[in-house]
Amino acid sequence: MDRKRYDTRDKLREAIRNERRVEMAGEGLRYFDILRWKTAEKVLNKEVVSIEVPGVLPLRIIHTRRFDASKDYQWPIPQTPIDNAKNLKQNPAWE
Repeated sequence: MDRKRYDTRDKLREAIRNERRVEMAGEGLRYFDILRWKTAEKVLNKEVVSIEVPGVLPLRIIHTRRFDASKDYQWPIPQTPIDNAKNLKQNPAWE
């Protein structure tokens, strides 16, 4: 292992995040890492585009992702548990 390559906490953290990005993207688990690391507003606020094949398929915007950091790090509590519990209230961002 090249010790100088990961000689700071930030370099090592970036290497670990990249490894998890590659390993977990196909398993549907990367989203939870993004939430835990609080990087979703940087990573998820992007346009999803198609693949371009020159002369055959043009590049198209398929979807524009929006992540609102003020509320999307917390999920809303489903209504049934709120109805069944006397003191349970909805997350304030989702009221």
